[in-house]
Amino acid sequence: MSIPTVARMNAASCLIFGALFVIATDSVVRFVGNPPGIVLRIVGFGLLCNALCLLWSATRSAERTSLLFFAYGDGAWVAATVGLIATGTWITTGPGITASLSVAAFVGFVGLLQWRAARRMVTA
Repeated sequence: MSIPTVARMNAASCLIFGALFVIATDSVVRFVGNPPGIVLRIVGFGLLCNALCLLWSATRSAERTSLLFFAYGDGAWVAATVGLIATGTWITTGPGITASLSVAAFVGFVGLLQWRAARRMVTA
């Protein structure tokens, strides 16, 4: 899978969830458990900004630094999701846990692809 394709997949995910978090905050709060709405909105705006950066990155030649930036960000998303679920913080409903873990698995997958591409740049 090409690096621009991975960046576009990651951007699409960020756009979808960023928009949901900003536009349907109250519905998302009820679905996942009890996160503060303001935190969800801030995360949503952050995801929208990240999506724009990913789309911009997809139009340029891949640079190791940007690949690692996005890969580590994706890793932080996965770690935060697992941490919130493990501690029973904010993500507390069955469907919310299932959906959050599914999203984290996808985010982890694209992060791994970006990290591996960056690693190949060093060894190539």
